[in-house]
Amino acid sequence: MTTNPASLRRERAALDAALSRIAQEEIATVQAQIAGIRAGASPDAYSPMFADLGSQRKDLEDRRGVIVQRLKVENRELQGREIKTENKGSQITQSNMTTQVLLDTARVLTSEAVLGQEKRDLIGSVISRVVCQVGGADVHYLPGVLPGVSSIASSTLTELMQ
Repeated sequence: MTTNPASLRRERAALDAALSRIAQEEIATVQAQIAGIRAGASPDAYSPMFADLGSQRKDLEDRRGVIVQRLKVENRELQGREIKTENKGSQITQSNMTTQVLLDTARVLTSEAVLGQEKRDLIGSVISRVVCQVGGADVHYLPGVLPGVSSIASSTLTELMQ
């Protein structure tokens, strides 16, 4: 299923705005309930309003979750197409693969489309640890990420960071 990522981001923003309005309505309802209780009204009068707001919130959050998942899929597909295009017709060497992994990592870390927690999760699924040293760092990847490579020399990382 291919969907325009820009329209998905607009829909996510609209859902975020709707969730913000729900939060404001919840605050207003609580304040009205407090004022009503002070005036002698039954607190039960507000239960249907809270139930309705809760139902609306759940629906919006569920729809937002679907949109976020679709954006993740679109992001992965887009990155896959970019990698295929970049590597089309060229022989992939271990050095090229290492460079591509590091460039993809940089792309994820600088992407506005990927949230902070998602970035940590994605990076955590690729990198096992980073050992900082004078003049660079050794990046240790999880097994299978780069076949035959358990770490990247600091010179490679420093070179790519410049």
